Amino acid sequence: MVGARPGFPDKKIYVRPGDALRFGHVDLEGIEYEFLRGKFRSATLKVKDLARYMALKKEAFRRFGYGRELHPFAERYFWEGETSKIYLISAFDLS
Repeated sequence: MVGARPGFPDKKIYVRPGDALRFGHVDLEGIEYEFLRGKFRSATLKVKDLARYMALKKEAFRRFGYGRELHPFAERYFWEGETSKIYLISAFDLS
């Protein structure tokens, strides 16, 4: 276990030591798995720089389509499937 989110003791974050740190052709910095009250809630793919984020975005669009843009001035996209939701949110300033 990596830890819990501050202020949210029911959330736990884990990493799996043998994970293939790739999404398509994109090298990932890490993958974190979040559990809420013992049930899987989300996976976070982390990249180390803007170039890798842009490649991850391109791969997500290739795999899932263009999704829905959540904010016109921020890098935030959303896809909703029958059993899952996908968010693509940039931590990088693109202005």
